[in-house]
Amino acid sequence: MSVKTSNYSNKKKAAPVAPRSGRHSAPPARLKGTKDIVPEEWRYWRLAVEKAMQLARIYDFDRLETPLLEPLSLFERSFGKQSEVVQKQLYSFVDRDNEKVALRSHLKAPLARAVMEHTLVDETKFAKLCMLGPVFRYDRVQSGLARQHTQWSLDVVGNPSPIADALIIMIGYNFFKELQLDVRVDINSLGDAECRSAYLAKLTEFYKEQTKKLKLPADVKKQLLKHPLEGLLSTDERIMEINEEAPAIVDFLSEEAKNHFFAIIEHLDAFGVPYNLNARLFGGADYFGRTVFEFVAPEEEGRKEIVLGSGGRYDSLFAKLFNQPISAVGFAIGLERTVSRIRSLELPLQESGADIYLAQLGDGPRQKALAMFEELRKAGFKVSQGFLHAALKHQLEEAQRMNVRYTLILGQKELMDGTIIIRDMESGAQEVVDAKKIIHELEKRLTSGK
Repeated sequence: MSVKTSNYSNKKKAAPVAPRSGRHSAPPARLKGTKDIVPEEWRYWRLAVEKAMQLARIYDFDRLETPLLEPLSLFERSFGKQSEVVQKQLYSFVDRDNEKVALRSHLKAPLARAVMEHTLVDETKFAKLCMLGPVFRYDRVQSGLARQHTQWSLDVVGNPSPIADALIIMIGYNFFKELQLDVRVDINSLGDAECRSAYLAKLTEFYKEQTKKLKLPADVKKQLLKHPLEGLLSTDERIMEINEEAPAIVDFLSEEAKNHFFAIIEHLDAFGVPYNLNARLFGGADYFGRTVFEFVAPEEEGRKEIVLGSGGRYDSLFAKLFNQPISAVGFAIGLERTVSRIRSLELPLQESGADIYLAQLGDGPRQKALAMFEELRKAGFKVSQGFLHAALKHQLEEAQRMNVRYTLILGQKELMDGTIIIRDMESGAQEVVDAKKIIHELEKRLTSGK
């Protein structure tokens, strides 16, 4: 029997067919550079977020939220169309309406837009603003800094006083201190535009003289003269050696800029905030002027030195965007890096969101406990519950983890007797009380501490 064959020599091979979704297809996974915050980790995030919001409230900063999507032009004008931020880090695209948009990569430019759009400052008032939320940067994934990460920022807009700079630095320092994180405040002044221009000319002249003495590759010499500030931050040992003799920008400050900087230092001394004058600190954006600072977690016990937050005075950002000279100073703190540092300390974590835990055993007691929970909550008690746990053991373990002061236990016997057990979680002592008098009993114990 003959088999008829086809000649495939002149035909293109068919493209491979993508596997249909099913048991052979790879399951969807999160994108590279992003992360999930699972419940176990969120316990540490809660510490940082609640501390940030607590300090914002104490110092009377108002919450501001801006969209994740902004016009692409906002960032192009902030950093420059050819800047690395715009060319390499920004997530930008053209939407269906042919509008150029971008995911926000920083918080300062959106804040500036919102301030001007809603007239949050004028000649008679300034604004103290708090922001907290995600920013997006397409960049090499670094330790604790993902392509989507979370920033907390505090900003004072419309107040040129040096005490605004000092206040911002103090709050940032206290944020880390109260989270039991050791940080160093590095601070510098960039002066005004005229100061920086004179300094860059002197620094360029310095590198010209020094590179004549050094046998450096031509491209390295060219970069030093083209970007002298980058030379100051170089890790090349040959350049680091000559940098020891490099001029410092503080020597080029105008009298006004110098007085502003020295006033900040005096305020920090009065606030009891330790600081380090860092002549090599220039901020991460060219719209910074005068004050720049960083919160640096030092190298210790196997943990590398890392910058947890930074900030400065950015009056010129408003001039770039709106041609208006508006004073502004603020910081941005990375919460991923902060939380990672907290976890690395392996400190015991005790959550104390509630004073009372309501435990029950059985269907009837559970129904009664539900009603009692609402009664206690509406009476103003900080109370938690274990309605989804069947075993009393699991409920008591949860109450222990939550570090509550008292656990109320309601079983079948207590339900029939109209009573409830109050268990002191520190001493383990238990007492049976009249369920109708539970609010009075709890008020008495919580007030007296017994």
